[in-house]
Amino acid sequence: MAWSSLFALCVALLINLHGLSVWAKAVNFKPNWQQNPEVQALQLPSSFKADLEAYLTEEYSLVIHPRHSSQITLQADESGRLDTNRPVTVLYHGLFMSPQYFARIQEALLKKRHHVFNIRLPGHYGKTYGGLDLVKRSDLLETAEKTFNLAQEINGKVHLIGHSVGGLLVTNLARNNPDQVSSLVLFAPALQVQGYVVNFIEWVTAFGLSWKDLEFGEEDPKKNYRSSFLAKEVIQLTEEIGLSFWNSNEYVAPIKDTPILMFTTGADTAVDPIANLFFVRAFKDSPTFQHIHFPLHQAVLHNKVGRFSRDHFQKEWNELVNFLRD
Repeated sequence: MAWSSLFALCVALLINLHGLSVWAKAVNFKPNWQQNPEVQALQLPSSFKADLEAYLTEEYSLVIHPRHSSQITLQADESGRLDTNRPVTVLYHGLFMSPQYFARIQEALLKKRHHVFNIRLPGHYGKTYGGLDLVKRSDLLETAEKTFNLAQEINGKVHLIGHSVGGLLVTNLARNNPDQVSSLVLFAPALQVQGYVVNFIEWVTAFGLSWKDLEFGEEDPKKNYRSSFLAKEVIQLTEEIGLSFWNSNEYVAPIKDTPILMFTTGADTAVDPIANLFFVRAFKDSPTFQHIHFPLHQAVLHNKVGRFSRDHFQKEWNELVNFLRD
């Protein structure tokens, strides 16, 4: 009897593991999501499905190439339904970048079976030449709020990750929705912009010029993904929101108990590192706040770039993995 029971237990375990490998899987919402059988088979709550379809339909109609579009991957349980027990993470890239910036982190999150919303900010890598010039700071805030609300429909709690202006957006989301935010990862959040950058942007926009106007001849695709007018909008956003985060302990009070991992560099050429260090000081007594500082680097890294950057990259990656493990 003992051997037969052991045999039955082993068979049941193998069946269960096989079932997990077949059914519990990630479902990717790519441009062909409407024709994807896996997407159609995934059982979603009706209201969430409608909101998700509306967002994706608009998103893929605007982006110039799928690799730069928002990347959304949902986890299915053994029965093929949306797994509401898995963590939800939303990522927002920095200015003039795309969700590709977070590709490596996205991969790590999917291995941990997170629902992942890697969001493209409005206008970035859009089909319209010069479209970034039309984006306002209110558009950035609206996109962040809309996608955050969409993500939290899964189970009401969201992990947030942001770089530069994306870091400012997620910090603002966390302050306004502290009960719905499980944790924050901040990569050099744009709480304040370097003074000489502000002066340059003010000078360029005063003449009505954007980056695409500084190239003579044919349209330059690279300059289509830069905009001094949007940069000015972001500067104004840091003055309206970011200034309060590093200049007021009361303003950060709602997120004092939120687990936060923050990366900063000492030689950042765009974000003011002093402002970020003031923000860090507000959390000096918080046991849930972790700060990793690279005094000699200009930017946080997600790829191994040169011998000088290797240690920086490895330390950042190790800290991030450990934080996500928690």
